[in-house]
Amino acid sequence: MSKLLLAIVFSFLITSSSNAENTIPEFRFYDQNQKIVTPKDLLGKYWVLNFFFTSCPKVCPMLNGKVFALNQKFKNEPNLNFLSVSVDPDRDTFPVLLKYAEKFKAPSSRWQFARGASSEVTQLVADLKLAAGPSIDEHNSRLTLIDPEGKIIGYYSGLDQEGFAELDQKLTKIFQ
Repeated sequence: MSKLLLAIVFSFLITSSSNAENTIPEFRFYDQNQKIVTPKDLLGKYWVLNFFFTSCPKVCPMLNGKVFALNQKFKNEPNLNFLSVSVDPDRDTFPVLLKYAEKFKAPSSRWQFARGASSEVTQLVADLKLAAGPSIDEHNSRLTLIDPEGKIIGYYSGLDQEGFAELDQKLTKIFQ
């Protein structure tokens, strides 16, 4: 396969959304307040899922800045939550996650910064067919929109202007 074709396929996977009927896989993580978070806890609301690590100098702060923008825009919408999952749980301890959440003024009732066993995080990333890890080579900037029944509505680029606008428009349509 040519490099150009590989680049086109990779670009499509990163920036396109999908109307996949996939259900979010099971997981058991802990948020910045050491509260258990599972998909069952998130049922009944729409939620946006992303992966990050607190020691990331550029991409993750920009990505979580986009999540912050959505949180602000939809702050009066009680049926929307956010879950940011660390891909570096060894470094991203509970105190580190709490401090990071405070940096983004994230209300813990609505935006959770979570960690779990490396194997569980890796499995969730694999199940969602995303690449993520605590190095730039494994970085992921997609936001996953999940419906109140736990079905994946789509994947959106968090850093690409078009992809983020698509997610913003989707949420605006949902909550009209």
